[in-house]
Amino acid sequence: HRDLSLSLAAHPIRIEAPIPGRSLVGIEIPNKTKTLVRLRDLLAGHDYKQNGHNLNVVLGRDVAGNPTWANLVKMPHLLIAGSTGSGKSVGINMIIASLLYAKDPSEVKFIMIDPKKIELSFYNKLRKHYLAVSPDLEEEIITSPQNAVLLLKSVEFEMEQRYDRLAKAGVRNIVDYNRKVADTKNKPKDTDEVKHHHLPYLIVVIDELADLMITAGREVEEPITRLAQLARAVGIH
Repeated sequence: HRDLSLSLAAHPIRIEAPIPGRSLVGIEIPNKTKTLVRLRDLLAGHDYKQNGHNLNVVLGRDVAGNPTWANLVKMPHLLIAGSTGSGKSVGINMIIASLLYAKDPSEVKFIMIDPKKIELSFYNKLRKHYLAVSPDLEEEIITSPQNAVLLLKSVEFEMEQRYDRLAKAGVRNIVDYNRKVADTKNKPKDTDEVKHHHLPYLIVVIDELADLMITAGREVEEPITRLAQLARAVGIH
């Protein structure tokens, strides 16, 4: 690997050995000239009619220059790691921008936790549209560790309530539930405890998870673990 990099004077190269499903080794070499990847081109060139029940997010371009997209529904939870300046926050902003561009506020809601206080702060302008905010907390974009713990526990509670809804409607996931609620003939009957309505996807975005782990430790780890294990079927990512 190092010898190849040296002889090609190309850094870094990637080797896929073997290419899944084929008896071939793939060597990926970066282009000599760097090109800016513009978000507008990627968003404008995407077919949103195919977007249906997907949460498609833009990742950039591959080595051939083709747009690369990922479906958050299939992931279903995402941890972005890397050294300082490698583009983690840009990645988070791309994911948020993709969903804002493609989805209606009735389809997706964001819950944002930002201990650094500067990275996600400008999204508070979305508070009447895309932001899911708690009336009990005085901030829309959560910055304090105590509030982050409270908010994650309330998301966990929302997850449990959504599972109760799904059970009452006799369905297994959010897609089937929303389809059943929209169907006037087969809509599940409302009871005193449960009023059935369309459920939006909930996207929890945490910038600087490591900092949150240091300040809130076990308290924050527990709800995140539970959400990562259980929340996908009810549309919480």
